Amino acid sequence: MKNRLSPKTAFLRIFGTAALVSIAVTGIALAQDAELSPANYLYASTSTPQQTSSVIGVNITGLTLTLPIMGPVLQHALITLDIPYTYASSSSSVLQPGGLFFVQVGGVTVNMAGFSADGSTPSTGNTGRRSSVVTIRVPLTANAQTVQAQFAGVRGATVVLDNLATSTLSALLVR
Repeated sequence: MKNRLSPKTAFLRIFGTAALVSIAVTGIALAQDAELSPANYLYASTSTPQQTSSVIGVNITGLTLTLPIMGPVLQHALITLDIPYTYASSSSSVLQPGGLFFVQVGGVTVNMAGFSADGSTPSTGNTGRRSSVVTIRVPLTANAQTVQAQFAGVRGATVVLDNLATSTLSALLVR
């Protein structure tokens, strides 16, 4: 007889505790008898260094997903964008640099997160690095939808994603 993981245990092994908290926050519950199948997960990642000084959202290369059409069982996607250990720099000694991160579904921004540095230059021992997580529940539709992660600088900052950590975009398909 095979040992079978509970849906919660399987989910935690795949997505980690931050995603479970995201599910609780968005009001989605996994039923105890729910089947967790790899076919219900979409995932993209990048560790390619990227940066932008744009004040409007710029696509993050490598962080794109295509949601399937709505079916009788799968009707929503819980989308999570995780940008770990990023930073923003600025040539201004007055303004606090920062960054914004967006999730677009079908070309429309549906949620965002952001950060500002504690000061114009990091203090000794402080890298000025921040993590940002965006989570949103979106309905699946009769047409496939593209999910795209974007980023932008604030107050003239350059936002930097480097290869010290891997940024991810994932979707859990649910009822």
